[in-house]
Amino acid sequence: MEDTIDDYLRTLRTQLENKIVFLKQSRDSLKKLRREYKDEDPQEIDPETWKTFMKKPVMYVEKSDPIGLSLTDIDVHLQNETSLDWVELMAGKDMDYRATLRESINNQRNLNKDLSSLIRLLEQGDLGTEELENIPVASNLMDQNRKLWDSLELFTKEVLCKDEKNKIAIDSLLRRLVKFDPLLTISDFRVSQESGRLYRLLLKANLVDLVIQADNSTDSYVRLIDFTDNDLS
Repeated sequence: MEDTIDDYLRTLRTQLENKIVFLKQSRDSLKKLRREYKDEDPQEIDPETWKTFMKKPVMYVEKSDPIGLSLTDIDVHLQNETSLDWVELMAGKDMDYRATLRESINNQRNLNKDLSSLIRLLEQGDLGTEELENIPVASNLMDQNRKLWDSLELFTKEVLCKDEKNKIAIDSLLRRLVKFDPLLTISDFRVSQESGRLYRLLLKANLVDLVIQADNSTDSYVRLIDFTDNDLS
């Protein structure tokens, strides 16, 4: 976050300095044009004079908003950086994306089918014990939870982290996020280049919230968003 703010302030300062230069150039060009036609009767401007004037840098609209330009520049920079991070993470990985996509589609179809059956039974008001038993549910929540942790660990080792020595640190960061560790801060993501990329990806995807510390420290807490929260505001 601090790096982003520093980049923004540096870009904003540059844009403001450019604006001062553009304004001066515009005023100088207009002064010269006025001097050439001073104390003369109104007349058509000579085409060559006008052509020369238009070749000089003036204050165009797109150069008049240093704050907007700075925000746009930073946004494009972050998009480019996070996109490159994702491409680098995916590069060289032997993954069958079509098979993964097919599996996701099949899972969604099965879920839709189960939901349709449940809705139909609810509408009919005939949701007895026998029907409830026929609706597939997780037989063991502990097993399901363990499988999810295993999947997260596999994702970390096979996709997210290239460097073997950093895999444990990345896995630890993800586990602290999922368990809503109240002491997890931005500094914890600065241990390696890969952990920094992970932070930027999570921030860009709006999967984490930043909580300012009570002592006004520049190091904010990092919280995984609450996926059970239905508030869309």
